[in-house]
Amino acid sequence: MIVCANCCKEMRCTKTGLGVRFGEAHVYPGDEFTCPGCGAMAIITNAKPVFDPDNLTNTIQMRED
Repeated sequence: MIVCANCCKEMRCTKTGLGVRFGEAHVYPGDEFTCPGCGAMAIITNAKPVFDPDNLTNTIQMRED
């Protein structure tokens, strides 16, 4: 269970197969969750990245700041 820290409600999976791209080619596959109360979003990823230099996976780019 994934619980929103803001309003203490269970978050719901709103998108499967969304990855987080770190750098140029490493993607951490995961799913997007959204809180039905406040709308906060989180992406829960696997611990091991996959190599995706051709951008075949639907991803968001992780910021490095």
